Amino acid sequence: MMKPRYCILLLCALLAGCLGKVRTDDAFHQQLVVEGRIEEGQGAEVMLTLNLPYADRLTEEMLADAVVRWAKVTLACGEETEILTGYNSDAYFPHFVYRSHRIMGETGKKYRLTVEYSGRTLTAETTVPEPLDLEALECVAIDDEYYTIRARFEDPAAENAYFLECLTPETTYFRPALLGIVDRSLFPDGRADITVNRPLDYVHIKEYTQYFRRNEEVIVRFSTTGRFGYDYWSLFENEVLNALNPIFPSDNALPTNIEGDGRGIWCGYGSRYYTARYPEKS
Repeated sequence: MMKPRYCILLLCALLAGCLGKVRTDDAFHQQLVVEGRIEEGQGAEVMLTLNLPYADRLTEEMLADAVVRWAKVTLACGEETEILTGYNSDAYFPHFVYRSHRIMGETGKKYRLTVEYSGRTLTAETTVPEPLDLEALECVAIDDEYYTIRARFEDPAAENAYFLECLTPETTYFRPALLGIVDRSLFPDGRADITVNRPLDYVHIKEYTQYFRRNEEVIVRFSTTGRFGYDYWSLFENEVLNALNPIFPSDNALPTNIEGDGRGIWCGYGSRYYTARYPEKS
C-alpha cells in the first residue's frame, strides 16, 4: 500500500517561532524552524522554514520566502551518514522537503540530524520506537451522510504515547486527527477505544465537522511516539484550538528538541497504516 507522508502546516512554523509571550517592543530574532520525522522502513523527511514576525501581516510571498531550500541536512546513524536531497513537491506544504534514500528507519536505532544554513548549525537526536498494531478500526454510522472511526488497541505496559493522523481525499498530506494525541492517562488499564476525528480545516472552520462523509476513504496513520512527541503535539493542538478562540491567548512556546539557533521537532515514530471505508449500502 502506498504510504503518503505527512507535512505539518506552516502554522507550526509560526507557532514554533513564538518564543514565550509576544511583546511588540521586542526586537524580532529570526530562527530556523525544523520539522522532521523518521519511521520504521522509511527514509527521513525534513522541512525547514524561517520564523516570521508575529505582528506582520502575512502574504503569499512572505510564506514562500520562509521556506529554506539551500540548507545542508545530514542524517547519521552509528557510523553511517547521508546528506539528504531536497525536492520540490506540490504534495507537501510547504512545497519543499529533504529526504534520505540510503538510511532508513529501524526500530530501536538512534538518528542524529544536523542542519547547516547561513552560518548556523542545528542538531537533534531521536529514536524510532516499536510500532503497535491496532486491534480494530471500525467505521460507525452517524447518520445518512456521515460516519465516524473508532480505533482500538491494547498496551498493557501503558508506557508510550500514541498519535493518530488522517489522509483524506481533500488533501495530499497527513494531518493530525483532532484530539488524536493520547497517552497512558487516557487508558490506565492498558486498553484504549479512541474516536478518530477529522483533522481541523483551518480555512473552512465554520463548515468543519469532526465526522467523515460516507463516500470518503480515509487512510489512518497510527504511530507510537515518546514523551517529547506527546508533549509537542498535545501543546501544538492546544495552541491551534486557542488561536481559533478569541477568549484564550495563543502565545505559548512549543517545546523543542533542536540544539542551536532554531526550534522545532525531530522525532521518530513507530507507525502503522490503515484504510477506513464505510461499507456501501446493500
